[in-house]
Amino acid sequence: MPAAANQALLAGELEGYSVLLDAWQRGVQDDIADPARVALTALARHVDERRPRQLRHLCMPGPWFEPLVDLPVPAFGTLPALPGLPAWMAVGIGFWHALLEYRQRVEAFCAPYQNLGTRTLARLEQTPDAPMLDSAAELYAHWQQCQDQIESELVRTQSWSLSLGHVTAAAAALRAAHRQYLELLLGVNLDGSGQRALSDEVADIRRQLRALKRVS
Repeated sequence: MPAAANQALLAGELEGYSVLLDAWQRGVQDDIADPARVALTALARHVDERRPRQLRHLCMPGPWFEPLVDLPVPAFGTLPALPGLPAWMAVGIGFWHALLEYRQRVEAFCAPYQNLGTRTLARLEQTPDAPMLDSAAELYAHWQQCQDQIESELVRTQSWSLSLGHVTAAAAALRAAHRQYLELLLGVNLDGSGQRALSDEVADIRRQLRALKRVS
């Protein structure tokens, strides 16, 4: 497992456990009848919010695109191809098309992960030994097992592999359109090593996404 994926996995687990523990402690302090339920609800909400955003960042084709990761997908689509446009405008429209395609592919890839926390909570509550858990550590371990099962099921589907392929292809097209636009504006040919590095980035995206899912 790559070091980056290891770190992301560990950081995510520590963050999730911290959310669970904090909510549990608040529930005990407030003398709530079922602090475990309050803690699990807080954790489910946290995972619902965090997981798609984490995936969008993992799919990002380079630091240039960091500001674009969490922007909403534009509601309007293909811009018309008008004759006689200046070269910089035509290339800019091509870049916009590539960006729109990339964002749409990423959102489609993240769609199966929506409400992951809520679904994990529902699965945990359906397991026969869940009510017997009486510590935050035991509860979180059981939670993580249920979440891993759900995500492992997603990874094994043919649609997941197909969707990931669409994302990586769209990321490659976006990177190429971005480079073309910069070359036109700067009036220079950029080093071709950027394109070679792209294949390494795409491969790393695949490795990180799979490493983040500990297949049970």
